[in-house]
Amino acid sequence: MEHPPLLMEEIVSIGEKRARGYAIPLGPVNLVAIVTKYGVLGCGAIDTAALERFGVPAVRVSGREGRLISTTRDLLEGVVSGVNKDAAAKGIRTGMSGMDAAMHLL
Repeated sequence: MEHPPLLMEEIVSIGEKRARGYAIPLGPVNLVAIVTKYGVLGCGAIDTAALERFGVPAVRVSGREGRLISTTRDLLEGVVSGVNKDAAAKGIRTGMSGMDAAMHLL
């Protein structure tokens, strides 16, 4: 019986720059995040308030039209649904696209 990888890692292109993308399979869903030079974008499981306590700009992204976030591409195509104060200080607001938010964190 073949087991899925415990962690999927990829280089994510954001405009002319790059970031690291991760997906961790958790049963029927994935825990997905993109880590940039200045912060992190993540799926609904990300705790922006906890990361704020460590001074990490954190952005929670939801899928468009109720779709699940299961890939880094979904994060970039999704909609920002939560930010902590550190991310807000970088100009990130709820309602903007994941791609736009990622650009603010590079």
